[in-house]
Amino acid sequence: MRLSRNEQDYLKGIYLLSEEEEFVSVKKIAGYLNISVPSANEMIKRLEKKFLVNHYAYKGIKLTEDGKYEALFILKAHRVWEYFLVNKLGYQLDDVHDDAELLEHNASAKLVERLYKYLREPAVCPHGSEIPNIIFWEEESKLYKMSDVKCGMVGELILTDETAEKYIEEFGIKNFKWVEILKRMKTDNTIIIRVENNWNNLVLSEKIQEHFRLRTLDA
Repeated sequence: MRLSRNEQDYLKGIYLLSEEEEFVSVKKIAGYLNISVPSANEMIKRLEKKFLVNHYAYKGIKLTEDGKYEALFILKAHRVWEYFLVNKLGYQLDDVHDDAELLEHNASAKLVERLYKYLREPAVCPHGSEIPNIIFWEEESKLYKMSDVKCGMVGELILTDETAEKYIEEFGIKNFKWVEILKRMKTDNTIIIRVENNWNNLVLSEKIQEHFRLRTLDA
């Protein structure tokens, strides 16, 4: 659904306010967005026509499921951009918000999800707020046998059975998802793998490789 920047800001604001109470008053929405109550009322009517909010008499405003979905997307976009700007471009916490605000309204779901994957799916933004883990766009994945992987490939390491799980435990490797293929030894076909969040590289002999797979995302 194509939404204007104002509509996205309203949905995001209503979602954040609704974390404190189930129904949100028009007055609170107006105060949060620093606009007049009549202007907020007009926008609420517009969002109702798009089935993104419901206005309950004597209670207040509540997002529909579609409205919540749109709000979570714009919230995810904002926090992913903040993470990128701070951790990759060196922004400071006190000057990242405005640029993330500009970027969130101009990024497609495809761009946001690719950036999210590139950043290794961070759980929280630089301010400590949770990044929604709902996937709004997904690329087709490809599953490789370890005998077919090439150096430089990045993806999700799949443990196919208990043998693989025990092998990983013996290496002391845990809390990871993404890996990078660093090297394949010509002498015995052993693979050396860099594992996120771990100091130790994972070494897979040719025999143990049959218990693993690598899932990559097609560009």
